[in-house]
Amino acid sequence: MENLLERLKPEYKKIISDQEVKYPFSTKQVQIDLSETNHWVDLKYSTVFYLCNTLRIYDYSPSAIEKLFIYHEEH
Repeated sequence: MENLLERLKPEYKKIISDQEVKYPFSTKQVQIDLSETNHWVDLKYSTVFYLCNTLRIYDYSPSAIEKLFIYHEEH
């Protein structure tokens, strides 16, 4: 199964990557959390907070977080 960093939509991945220069520590921590997690419900609150603020998603609802990732249907 792909981790969340691999499944993060490309447009969001780019925004996060662009933040590395300005916020290297917090961006790296988020990337680590995403790479070690397979499902968004297992994310740390700090990662969800970072994603919402960085990606300007002002809705912390489960559906808003879930839409950040690509899901492949299994047959």
